[in-house]
Amino acid sequence: MKAVLKWLIGGALFGNLVLAGDFDEAKKIYANGDYDKTAKIYKKACDKEHTKGCVKLGHMYFFGRGVEKDNIKAFKLFEKACNDGRVTGCHSLAHMYYNGIGGVERNNIKAFELLEKTYRWMSY
Repeated sequence: MKAVLKWLIGGALFGNLVLAGDFDEAKKIYANGDYDKTAKIYKKACDKEHTKGCVKLGHMYFFGRGVEKDNIKAFKLFEKACNDGRVTGCHSLAHMYYNGIGGVERNNIKAFELLEKTYRWMSY
């Protein structure tokens, strides 16, 4: 049992280290203008439930960098990240509600609730 637990924990930690390296690589690749490759790295991270990857990919969909511009996909990625506790996901989602972007109608109350949520998380 201990060996299985050690293997599971070690795999999770190693997976996060690999993803951290991927984010460093993605930052450099993005700076060099290879948005397609950057989007693939972020998609891989998001598919592995790494919410930072979801937010980054959402921004790429929002701006149409490396992927076709799609505010509905961006909204869904921000929502996924926000629901998983990623502050930047909630902040981006608030922006979309405030401006009525991504298939939602403008909703200042929802935007404010999301910003308030991010503030509470950041205050801890």
